[in-house]
Amino acid sequence: MKKWIIGSSLFACFFLYIVEQVMEVNYGWKTFSKWIVFLLLPIFLFRFIKREKQEKSLQKKGLLFGLLFGFISFSSIIIAYFVLRESIDFDAIIWELKKSGIDASNFIFVAVYITLGNSLLEEFFFRGFIFLNLNQAGYKKVAYLFSSLYLPSIICLSFNRGFLGSCFL
Repeated sequence: MKKWIIGSSLFACFFLYIVEQVMEVNYGWKTFSKWIVFLLLPIFLFRFIKREKQEKSLQKKGLLFGLLFGFISFSSIIIAYFVLRESIDFDAIIWELKKSGIDASNFIFVAVYITLGNSLLEEFFFRGFIFLNLNQAGYKKVAYLFSSLYLPSIICLSFNRGFLGSCFL
């Protein structure tokens, strides 16, 4: 099972790299590709990998920790913005948004999607698919290591090709 999870995860990374950097498609196609890989790939693999039914329960303590860490992360981003705002090139950001097909008419929709939909999709894939399956299969160290290193690698795919190599150094 470990080989299927890691292999399919690496396939997902390679596929998204091709879409992001080689094909250079607009944001809509990038989003569609991410949904195919991050949602349908795990569902497809669940059909072929025997799994025991797992009970899922929402624990109050876990929810409070999640909210606390979410608040800390959000606060860190806001603080970093205020500290670094003089060095942010807003013209470059606007150019990149326009290049991806994002303009004033769809910006709010895209911003809400990235904040909610994309985040939940990535959490489902990285924590729900990769981490939980490796952990439940008895590969606890591999689960922690692989899922924690894999997400930053995917984030690096969003940047230009020259930056990609530095993500793995």
